[in-house]
Order: sequence, then structure tokens, then C-alpha cells
Amino acid sequence: MLIRAWHKRYFVLRDETQDRSPCLEMYEKDELFTAPLGIAGPKLILDLGQCVHIGFTSDSSRFPYALVIVCQG
Repeated sequence: MLIRAWHKRYFVLRDETQDRSPCLEMYEKDELFTAPLGIAGPKLILDLGQCVHIGFTSDSSRFPYALVIVCQG
């Protein structure tokens, strides 16, 4: 028997700066991405430097915060 549980995750879409390319960071709690650096970092970081387009989609009423990420290739 397979049991699955949904857990909330919090994502931060960071814009490109001089130091780094754009990225999508995942945190397990909303307090962690506002905490000072060094206390708790993101659980996952996706580098979006090779992406062609990043935006929101309005096609889904079930998922109002869905993102569209289009990469080369």
C-alpha cells in the first residue's frame, strides 16, 4: 500500500544579479527564506540561467500560482 502526504513548500524566484544567474529556491517553511543567511539555506536551488522564458500561467484555476518555465532544447 502506497501512502502519500502533501507537504507545503515555499518557492522564491530570484532575479539575475551581477553575482548569479536567476534561480528558483525551495524552502520547507516560509520563515526560512526571510531568515539571515547562514541560519538555514534553501532545500533546493534550480539554476534558471539557460531558460528562455519564466512567467505565470493563468490557464489553471486549480493551481493559481503555477509557473511556466521554458528552457532551450
